[in-house]
Amino acid sequence: MPVKMAGAYGVRLSGLAESTWLGVTGASHWPEIACVPDDRPEAPETSLDVDALELRLRVDVAHSELVHPLLGRVGSQVALAQGGDAMHAGAVTGSDGAWAVIGPKGAGKSTLLAGLNDIGVPVLTDDVLVFRDGAVMAGPRCIDLRPDAMRFGLGVAVRPSDPRNRVALAPIAAEHPLVGLIHLEWSSAETTLERLDHREAIKRLLELRSDKGYPRDPHALLDLATLPNVVLRHPRTMNALEDAAAEVERVLFDSGARLYAR
Repeated sequence: MPVKMAGAYGVRLSGLAESTWLGVTGASHWPEIACVPDDRPEAPETSLDVDALELRLRVDVAHSELVHPLLGRVGSQVALAQGGDAMHAGAVTGSDGAWAVIGPKGAGKSTLLAGLNDIGVPVLTDDVLVFRDGAVMAGPRCIDLRPDAMRFGLGVAVRPSDPRNRVALAPIAAEHPLVGLIHLEWSSAETTLERLDHREAIKRLLELRSDKGYPRDPHALLDLATLPNVVLRHPRTMNALEDAAAEVERVLFDSGARLYAR
């Protein structure tokens, strides 16, 4: 049986009092980060020494805060230091591998991922996409949802300063090949899925890089643009979520849809 390890975003973590929401399998080759408490009054929330593979955690930082959002920054730093890259994106897995789910803040990314999880589609990561050598690293096994997404259950209340409900995800293999990208947009009409040509994919990724600074490596951006890129447009209603999830599921598991996406 595969061994579940405390890790996410391409790093394993040791020295934690708990490892809730951090279960991945097949991560024995990931670098191990030693977590060390930092009781200095002036200490930052986290301080990472990439060379020493040591993460100093201020003593008042809750485990729930480390899992999200702080750990994503740690994983991104390690990835960049070791030749990988990172983006603000989610990912789901299908027959051929992982598809990134990209959208600006407020595009409904986490809600769509929760909807996909609800129908049994494996969610690889919710908030940060760490990738290296064509593979995507699994994130924490949870999704943080706004209170208006209550249809997925109450979850666990976390982050009091920004009320969210944390919904658990099943353990998953640590790495999956990245095979495509789904760009999210709101629509005032029906749900549609449109293939992007190479030029449009590059344009969208360049805009993303200009706005957010990722992917850092321009070669990584070109690599992403060569993969199948599609744009999913759906209305801003919970009723339309089922149609959007069905479109994504079709791309992930239907061979005809995958051929169309290419």
